[in-house]
Parts: sequence; structure tokens; C-alpha cells
Amino acid sequence: MVTLVVKLNQNRIFKFFSSVRLAIPLMLIVLVIVAYGTVVESKYNAEYASLVVYKSVGFSVLLVLLWLNIFFATLSRYPFKKHHLGFVITHVGLLTLLLGGFVTTHLGIDGQISVIEGESNSLVVLSPLELFFQKEGEDFPRKIIFEKSLSEKGSSFFSEQNKIYKNFFSIQNYFPFAQIEKLYRDQGEKNAGEVEFAVSFILKSNFFNVSEWLHTADIPELKMGPATLKIKKVDDFFTKVNKQEVNSRISRLAKNKGLESKKSPSMKLLLRDKVTRDSQIVNLLQLKQAPFSYKDIKIELVGLFKNAIVMDNRLVESKKMGSNPAIELKIHTKKGFFREVCYLRFKGFSLIKEESFPYEFEYLIENENSEIQTLPVGHPKISEQESTGSSNVVEFLTSKNSPGKVKIRLLKNNELVLEEIRQEGESLQTPWMGMQIFIGSIVKNASSQVQIHKLNPEKRTQLPPSALKIVTIDNQEVWFLEGEEKKVDLQGQPYLFYYGRQSFELPFVIRLRQFSKIDYPGTMTPMSFESRVDILNKEQKEKLNNITISMNQPLSIDGFTVYQSSYILDENKNPVSIFSVNKDPGRWIKYLGSVILSVGIIIFTLMRSKWYRQRNQRSSL
Repeated sequence: MVTLVVKLNQNRIFKFFSSVRLAIPLMLIVLVIVAYGTVVESKYNAEYASLVVYKSVGFSVLLVLLWLNIFFATLSRYPFKKHHLGFVITHVGLLTLLLGGFVTTHLGIDGQISVIEGESNSLVVLSPLELFFQKEGEDFPRKIIFEKSLSEKGSSFFSEQNKIYKNFFSIQNYFPFAQIEKLYRDQGEKNAGEVEFAVSFILKSNFFNVSEWLHTADIPELKMGPATLKIKKVDDFFTKVNKQEVNSRISRLAKNKGLESKKSPSMKLLLRDKVTRDSQIVNLLQLKQAPFSYKDIKIELVGLFKNAIVMDNRLVESKKMGSNPAIELKIHTKKGFFREVCYLRFKGFSLIKEESFPYEFEYLIENENSEIQTLPVGHPKISEQESTGSSNVVEFLTSKNSPGKVKIRLLKNNELVLEEIRQEGESLQTPWMGMQIFIGSIVKNASSQVQIHKLNPEKRTQLPPSALKIVTIDNQEVWFLEGEEKKVDLQGQPYLFYYGRQSFELPFVIRLRQFSKIDYPGTMTPMSFESRVDILNKEQKEKLNNITISMNQPLSIDGFTVYQSSYILDENKNPVSIFSVNKDPGRWIKYLGSVILSVGIIIFTLMRSKWYRQRNQRSSL
């Protein structure tokens, strides 16, 4: 061994790889790249920083070079002398740390799990991508797994997989960030009597802005929130309804919703103590003149809205048709103040998420006979509230006699409300839900086409999905967007395809009791957020009850560590808590490396000290 090391120390390559001249630049480069990764993560997110920096081939090569440099530098000191002790132990600690990181990267589990408040989940989404396909009726799934990357891939990258599945399909393209758009184009006359139409439209309101296609054969109907949209073919549609009759129907609909009243309403605020159930009713006109004190709080009326919408994280009055009465309050307490919004329609809604706050508020309207008039109670889910007890239908009527036009029919509770003819580029304002319909394209002899648009990630937003194209053995071109599931016929046999993230089933189930967030006073910036969860086994029996997972308080269970990483808050839906789930088999190796490194640094420092040199000199006398 000694002879071998002596020969290696005479080798120029070995001397270079074990030298300080290589170690210092390597460590500086690694330090700069890690700092750059931190900046990328702050601008985008952890996943993008991982793809750009930490899981890149270049960064892996640097770490391997650094490991070899440390190993060769340690080996070059063999046979070790007494004064080498601190040096050797320190370098062994560094080697152990890097080995632990390698084990974590290649053998560990690191993913995310999203849990909706009041629901349960045990499926962790990992970073690798998979193309899953299975013949319908069979229990033999097939999977192609590959790592997500930032570069486009062609068929040559998937050559091995394409050889295996050549009797089914071949993978042709991979785009890291993309958007797939389905379009319809006029393919000309094919067979007499088989004319199909497609209409593209934009549906816009205070709550949504979506663009979609309808096709008389492929997509004859769409359900979008509170409305059902349909497309039909008719022989001719140059018949208009009586305007006076339409106006009469609109008036009747408004009265049926309780939006018109001959009696002047009195607007009230109901305060209730959640503990004692004591209550107090305050007239909003009085509250508008001066703040109202109740027990240990003071209530100030900030705004009163007839048709409230949210814009730039604040309530504003919409000038468009609609009715969404709301009030905005400022609640002063000893610790500061809270912002609260009360909707007339949505009695369960509250901005105040702090459990220790003991009061709740409700917006009421009272007529002259002291009869409380409220709209249906619930959370502000427009799709549910607007459609309760009603049916809102938008019909697009197309005719081969008028190929450049479409008749739009609006029906509520199967009663015709409005009927108008529009051309491409024109719009129509609906008398309910505050919707506006913009007509894009009206295509005769329509046949579908797919367009792929490459995207670049935007700062501080979720990464766009990736896209994958396969060509089947029947020469069909099929595009998949990440997270998409499709049925594809292969030689006349139906197969189910799924393209998306690889997943992992936890040995336990997480049930989210409640998600809560505390903002910095006067802002929407989170100061802290946490989740109260139950941990269940697969039989839905409790293992841990009412556990809190917060930003600085992870949960360790069954070898996994669950961190509170993010959340999704939408006024129309229940809160979603996002947890990072980590299983790190290299953790104990990294801990061991840290201990060895610390011991080595202590010994190295002591052996370089004046006290040790003097002690060594005395012992040698």
C-alpha cells in the first residue's frame, strides 16, 4: 500500500487531483452555484431551482470532482503520521457528508402531497415523470419513467423505450414547459349532409375569464360553473322573440330571486360571541356615521357594496350587471386590527382565521315588517350558489344557411330569456350572472387540430406543465399535457394513457382538520401558517389525533418527515394545505459525517495551537 501511494504521488494526474490548487477553485465554484440556486429559488420556486442547479449534470460532476479531490488528498498522506490525525478525520467527515448527500439524492423520497380541508389523502407526487398505459379490462399496466429536465427531447432520447414498445407507439417529443391548444379548421366539403360546426368563445365575468371551443360532434356540451353551454345544428334561425316579452321575463326572474322589493330594506350587522352566544344587531347606517364598540372590540365600517368584486386583493364596486351585496369592516382589538368581509349571500365566509378571536359577524337585510331577508347560506362558491334551484343554459345555434353567424339563446329554468344573432368578433351581455360572451371563430366543416406552444416559466408562479407527443402504430399523433389522462385506440383496442408525475402511496393517511394563516397586520403577506391534521392508518383508524404541522414544526412518523410547505386559498373553494414529504435514508450518514467533521476540526485546531506544540516539545525531552 505504501509503495502504491508513493508511486501515485509521483503521478502528475494524481498530484493534480489531490492538490489544494484544485480544491480551492472547486469549493469556490460550488459556493457560487449554491448561492445562485438560492436566488433562483427565491425568484421562482424550489422545483425550478432544483432543475436548474441542484439536479443538473454540471453540479453533480462538480460534487464528484470535489469528493475525488478530498479522497485523493487524504490518500496522499498515507502512511498517516500522528500530526495527520486532525487532517485525516476532517477529510473523512467531508467524504461521509458528501456520501450521505449522494444516498439521499438517489435513494430518498422527496415529494409533495396536497390535502383539502375536511378531506384525506395519502398520495405523494414525486419529481420524475411517467407515461402510464394499460389496455382496458386488463390488470397489466406498463410504465415509462424518466426525469424531468429543462431541455427538449426527441425520439433519440427515448430510443430504448421506443424499441421496447414499438408494437404500440413511439415517443417523439418532450417539451419541458408547454401549452396545448385544440383548434378547429375548415376542412372543406367531404360528404353531403355531414356538416359539422365549431364555435370558439370567451366567457367573462367578475369571477372568471375562460376561452373554450364547442363542436357539434366532438364537444356538443360543456358544464362551466353555473352555466351549461351547448351547440346545436338547425336549418335556419332568423326568428327573433318579442323584446317586450323578453324584458317581462327578465323582470320576473329578478323578482323571483328577491332582488326587487317594494319595501325599503334596512341593512343590519349581527355580532355574535362564539363562546357565550350573546348577540347584538347594529344598524349599518349608524355604523356608517361612527364606529361601534362591543365588549373589547371596536367595529368600523370601511365600505358598503351592492355588487362587490375582488380586485387587487380588495373589494370594489362593480359597475356591471349583477348583485353581490357585501360590507367591509375593520375590527380594532387590543393586539391590533383585523379586516373582515361579510357577504349577504355567503354566510359562512370570513377573512379572520385566528381561532382565538371570539366573535363572528353576519350581514342582514330587514324589511319594514322586521322580516329578515337573506339569500341562501353557504360559502362563496359561485358555481353552487348561482345554480341552486335553477338551470342556466347558453345555446349556440349554427346553420349551414348562415355559416358566418350564430344564434345565442339564453335559458333559465327552461324558460327563454334572451335570443340574439352574433357574428365573429361580436359579444353579448347576459341578463344574469354578469357574464359577457365574446364570439371568436365560427367554423363550418370543422375538424380538430392540435397546436403546441412552448412556454417560459414566470417568476413566483407555479411552473407550466410539460408536454409529450407519441405516434401510435396506427400513425396517430397524440399530445399529452402533464397530468392528463386520455383514451387512445391502438389497432382497434382501447388503451388508457396517463402522463404526469410519478406518485408514491404513503403507509398512512393525512386528514386535514383545519388550515389557518396569520398575516402581518394590514397586509395579505403571511406571517405564519399551519395545519391541524389527523394521521390515520389504511383502515381510516386514528394513529395520531389533532396534530399541528407548521412552518417550523414538522411531523416525523414511520420514517417520513412531513413539512408544511405551502397552501392554496380560493374564496370559491376550501383551503388546500401543501406538505413536503421526505424520507431520507442518507440522513444518519450526514449526521455521522457532521460529527466526524466536528471532531476533526477540533483535533486539527488543538494540534495547531501553541499549547499543544509546547506540550509536544515537553514530552519529547
